[in-house]
Amino acid sequence: MNIYEKLQTCRVGLQSAKLKKSGHNKFSDYDYIELEDFMPTVDKLFLENGLCGIVTFGEKDALLTIYDTTDLKQTVVFPSASAPIQIKGCHEIQNIGATQTYLRRYLYMNAMDIVESDILNAPGSEPAENKKKASENPDEPDPTKIKIDAVKIQTIQAMLRKTNTDEKTMMKFYGVEDDDIKNMTISTFNLQMSALQKKLEKMPEKPKEEPII
Repeated sequence: MNIYEKLQTCRVGLQSAKLKKSGHNKFSDYDYIELEDFMPTVDKLFLENGLCGIVTFGEKDALLTIYDTTDLKQTVVFPSASAPIQIKGCHEIQNIGATQTYLRRYLYMNAMDIVESDILNAPGSEPAENKKKASENPDEPDPTKIKIDAVKIQTIQAMLRKTNTDEKTMMKFYGVEDDDIKNMTISTFNLQMSALQKKLEKMPEKPKEEPII
């Protein structure tokens, strides 16, 4: 078999494997697949079919190069643009490690045709529509920079109470400055409200109290 036949054999083998999604976003309440969920199976399939994957990192991109171990001249390369991840409270080397882990995950997901819902799992991610609006309307206020007013603070605090969600934990999860709700931006407010609404919809309804006659 050539390298493409071997790679396709591995893809089919991975699709028949029963992979568990160990990642969980507790605020938006969805599961996602992590690197450790599929890499042991991928490594086993690569070994059985004579393939080896090597990931290299550059300043602006990363590459996954898959080699045919019986003919090293045969390779398939999967590229990805790179973007730094900034996790609050972590050392710079930890942020580099987190960036490389995410890049490896997406490179192998691309190479192995692992399909997952188009959801960003990284905490503090801004909605795509907000970024698009900010870039297309430069004269309009940027929702990623403007802080919410008192009304919005009361609104989201009410939702936090309804969903039994800890305020400080929520602020930290979404990377709000100093974990203080007063520093929340409009775009983060929209993101949190959407997540809390989904959480509220999945909560069991409380039985209605009978009127006293």
